[in-house]
Formats: sequence, C-alpha cells, structure tokens
Amino acid sequence: MMILMVIVSVALPWYSRRYLDAKWQLFLSRAMAATISVTVAIWSIYRIAIGAFDWSEDLPLQLCYLIALLLVFLMWNPSLAKHELFYYLVLSGTLQGAITPNVEEVYPLYNFLKYWIIHCGLVVYMVYVCVVHRLYPSFRGIFRAYLWINAYAVLMIGFNLIAGTNYFYVMEKPPIPTLLDYLGPWPWYLLSGQLVALILFWLSWLPMARMSRIVPS
Repeated sequence: MMILMVIVSVALPWYSRRYLDAKWQLFLSRAMAATISVTVAIWSIYRIAIGAFDWSEDLPLQLCYLIALLLVFLMWNPSLAKHELFYYLVLSGTLQGAITPNVEEVYPLYNFLKYWIIHCGLVVYMVYVCVVHRLYPSFRGIFRAYLWINAYAVLMIGFNLIAGTNYFYVMEKPPIPTLLDYLGPWPWYLLSGQLVALILFWLSWLPMARMSRIVPS
C-alpha cells in the first residue's frame, strides 16, 4: 500500500498537469476529496446500521478521520490557508499512520479498505493540490498548524477525561508500535512530541519551498 501511495502521488499529478485542463484538474481534486469523505461516512453509517457503533472508538475524532470527513466541504474550492493547515497535519501525522498502520482486518474487508483509502488518500490528495493547483504551504504556515494541533490536543484531553476515551491518543499510546514509543511514557510523550511535531512540519515544508522556487505559476 505504501508503494502504491508513492506511485499514485507521482503519477496522478503528472498526468493531470500534462493532459487535463483546469476544469478537469479541479474535478479530479473534488472527486478525491469526496471519495475520502464518503469513505468515513459509509463506515459510520454501516456501524450504526448493524448496531456495532461504539462511541468510545468510532466517532471521527482521530485527527485523520476528522480531516477526511470535512475535506469535501472545506476543500471543494481549494485555498492556500486551508490547504497548508491540512498539508502539515497530514504529511506529519496521517503519513505516520500509513507507515505504522493500526488495522487488523485484511483485504478485501471494508475496514482494511477504509483505513488505506483515508490514510494514503489524504497524502495523495495533499501532494496533488500542491503540484496541480500550485498551492505551496508557507513556512509561516508551520506555526499556524502547530497552534491548531495543540488546540485540538487540549480539546481532546478535555473530551477524553469526560468520556473516558482515548481519541487523538492523548491519554495513552496506540496499541501498536509507533514513533510515540520513543518519546517516553505518558504524559511526557505529549511534551517531547511538541519538538517532534515542529521537526516533522519543517521536513514537510522543505520540498514545498523548493517547488515554489522551481515551478512557474
């Protein structure tokens, strides 16, 4: 799935820039956003329909699922301000979820497909918008994304304390090996993660800084 994600991230923007006009380029970005959002919605509706929806785990409050659900609404007409926020969060967070997947089901079960459509789809979408729509996240956007992710973490801590849940993994680490395992026990990994987040945001910005210089507008 990681190999497929890399291939599509390169091939789709290349094809779109080379063979599609602006109208079809926008249509394709909207189609991707809709597919990712609908994937989350279908999963929630399905879980409710079969009586298996668990509000302590199935609410779309993990950051990648929340971004995926809102993507079609907030990025129907892509703008730099919204895109650079999502870009830093996805390239630094959702990509980690693709590298260290937390999914037990196997192909072709829907939970497997849902997980990879969302995590790989978000990465492909962000790269596509950067390259095709020429929306290059700014260095200043790093700090806006940093403030947003910390505000969301505080919000989730409050929600988790009230509800007894672990959304956004701010109460304990995921049950799989992740980068958080190297950042100390709770709550110290929340503090050491602050520096790691800034480093990951900066690394995500580097290719965009180069793209904005070498690609004509």
